[in-house]
Amino acid sequence: VYGGALVFPVLINILFLKKDKRIYLWPLLYVFALIFALGIRPLFAGMQFLPGLNLLRVPSRALFVALIALIISTAQVLNLLFDFSKQERIIFGYNLMIFGSGVFGLLVASGMAIVNSNLALEFFWGAIFLIIFLILLIIKDTGKIRYSVWMAILIPFILIDLLGVNASLYRHELFDKILEQGANIAKIIQSGKPGRIYSPTYSMPQQSGAYYRVNQSDGINPMQLSGYSEYMAEAGGFNNNAYSVTLPPFPNGVPTSPPDNLRLDLNRLGNLSVRYIVSAFPIKQNDLHLIDPGNSIYIYENMLYKPEIYLLKNGQILEPVFNKRGDDLISLTINGPGQLMISEVNFPGWQIYVDGRKTEFDKTDDLLLQTHIEAGQHEVIIQFKPDVLMPLLAISLCILIMWCLTMVKLDRKKRI
Repeated sequence: VYGGALVFPVLINILFLKKDKRIYLWPLLYVFALIFALGIRPLFAGMQFLPGLNLLRVPSRALFVALIALIISTAQVLNLLFDFSKQERIIFGYNLMIFGSGVFGLLVASGMAIVNSNLALEFFWGAIFLIIFLILLIIKDTGKIRYSVWMAILIPFILIDLLGVNASLYRHELFDKILEQGANIAKIIQSGKPGRIYSPTYSMPQQSGAYYRVNQSDGINPMQLSGYSEYMAEAGGFNNNAYSVTLPPFPNGVPTSPPDNLRLDLNRLGNLSVRYIVSAFPIKQNDLHLIDPGNSIYIYENMLYKPEIYLLKNGQILEPVFNKRGDDLISLTINGPGQLMISEVNFPGWQIYVDGRKTEFDKTDDLLLQTHIEAGQHEVIIQFKPDVLMPLLAISLCILIMWCLTMVKLDRKKRI
């Protein structure tokens, strides 16, 4: 999280200002968020349970709160500089601290380059822009340049600073080269019977799975339902005591050999409509049929697989006739009676309509959707449509209109 080199010298203004104590609020919030993000004890032990903070899932997410506080503090101080004179600040201490910080940054970057035999461009970049912004602030202190002109000079440097750091974070890869990862796996799976895949070794990268339309039950998902995480821990035979953005978690990197006591719950995976297990190491387990040994990847068929949607009738599995099948809407025809089993996670927003009427549904294993179907032929629509979507869009639109009207009113007052 990088707020720009300007943030540091502007915030140091606060330490040397002789007025406007109200601007301390946002720097204090920054310190608070930083303590939380770093997990500093004993303060962190109590803070992690406060309402709102407990929704961050991982403490480091608080760095985004810290960045917002930095941005607001920077904007406040820049606004103060509009009618600010250098007499209102302890100028010598301020300049000494800023200049010393810039020199210190250059020395640290130089030392890291010598020790690691690698040029730490990001450190040099930040230190150089720190000195540039110091020079601009000294120019502002002279009072020989108008504030509007000074800001016109300052803003391009801010943009260059941020764009340069952002550009350094990108890694350029050829599109075709990226899609080569998992291409052979997708070809084998698409030539076989339909079904989801599960990989304990992330053998099918998520971007390739999305491109080749291979449905995955594992992968990267920063926002997870706790029920799904617990279900997958039992199904995949892994430990989920700590939060991880991936399922399964890879605390020590993607494994190349079977973890100790790895045992998949193939029945649970089958309930998720997982037909294929794709692994970088061999898995010896009943009800797994090896269909492609490959050179470095093993593809197995789960013999306990169940269809994505089926009717459970007198212990028999009956598949429906699909009229339409999309990512967020499925239309089908089914003959009851029986229990319609749907291997979709009960994420808030799923709705089921039977013959045009909205129907209540239950949960299998407290996670997957199911509903009872009466005798006879029925048209069923399964749709993902959160009830809160339209009200929230309406509220957002109203707020936008009110903001526009307020800006117009304020502009008219200024002209008067």
